[in-house]
Amino acid sequence: MNRREFIKAGVVGGASVMSNRLFAADSTKNRQPNILWIMMDDGRADTLGCYGRNWARTPHMDVLATNGVRFETAIVQNPVCVPSRKSMKSGYYPHVFGVTEMGKPPAVQPAYMKRVREVPNLLNAWKDVGIAPVNVGKTHAYQRDWGYQKDVAADFDVLGQTRNEKIRARLKEAACRYPEVVTKTHRWAIGGIVPLEPQETTTGRLGDLALEQLRRLIDKGEPFFLRVSFHAPHVPCLVPRSYFIDPNKIDLPAPTEEELRGKPRFERENLRTYVGGLDLSREQIGVAYGTYYGMIWLVDEQVGRLVDCLRKAGVLDHTIIAINSDQGWQLGEHGLWKKRVLYDDNVKSPLVLSCPALLPKGKVITEPVEMIDFVPTLMDL
Repeated sequence: MNRREFIKAGVVGGASVMSNRLFAADSTKNRQPNILWIMMDDGRADTLGCYGRNWARTPHMDVLATNGVRFETAIVQNPVCVPSRKSMKSGYYPHVFGVTEMGKPPAVQPAYMKRVREVPNLLNAWKDVGIAPVNVGKTHAYQRDWGYQKDVAADFDVLGQTRNEKIRARLKEAACRYPEVVTKTHRWAIGGIVPLEPQETTTGRLGDLALEQLRRLIDKGEPFFLRVSFHAPHVPCLVPRSYFIDPNKIDLPAPTEEELRGKPRFERENLRTYVGGLDLSREQIGVAYGTYYGMIWLVDEQVGRLVDCLRKAGVLDHTIIAINSDQGWQLGEHGLWKKRVLYDDNVKSPLVLSCPALLPKGKVITEPVEMIDFVPTLMDL
């Protein structure tokens, strides 16, 4: 049994599912499940309450985990956005297709790399049977691989940032009135409160557009594939006051000089100069914590709206809802506020699959799995 067969066996849990259902004849098309793929950017595994953090406010995603399958240790192929996303969509490791950094080949090509001329797009499997995968929100790269609606492209750029000039202006004004917590060198905003209503934020507006798109797809009465790709909790990390989580309820260990003494010199001197957190006050660290988990709380509210739409339309039981992230993020652990480093908080993604008609309820898979197998697993289901 190879690793993909192992994952499928674990997910299905003995249920009778045809492994080649997606490639069946047109006569079985109406029996193919819908897919709603909800993706976050920089969302570490413990952003969901079901992973054990009692301060994480994700009731809607937690219910999906309770009613579906949760993966305890889902590992991304690269702790950087572009290679991680490309790996999921191609089924290739980043060192094989040759993109191991942000959209560029490595400075030194290792001997074991065998770059492929044509990187497959696994989404074509759905296109081949007449189901056009649609993305709402962040693509970051490879936009042409997805189907789009004009209203979606008009509201967001490929990074999932709002194009709304009024909201951009209010965010700029807010930065003056509500001091952000920023990293010393790179000047990343890692925490702060903005005077916006939840539905004015990029996350809230994306939720509105995703709901509109979902309703359109449901109304067609055909199987659909919709990915809703949130920019949150990626920097700039800012939330409305009503979604800011009390830092006093968040219990994460602050980095210490003593812990860092045993780190390699490069890590001590270069990484921490770039995006270190030892110069932040305890109050600033608390603001960063409350903002990060608050951004996930706002994402969860949008997930709840989408699930409610599926339920009211009578298609929830036959829709595979998948939740994951492209990589994690460090909240000051080891003195870092960043990704790019192979620590657990960066490489472990939340991964939840739920579909009452196909998948078991309340199952937790503790064995490690790789996100390179994520889309192939959706194909098998």
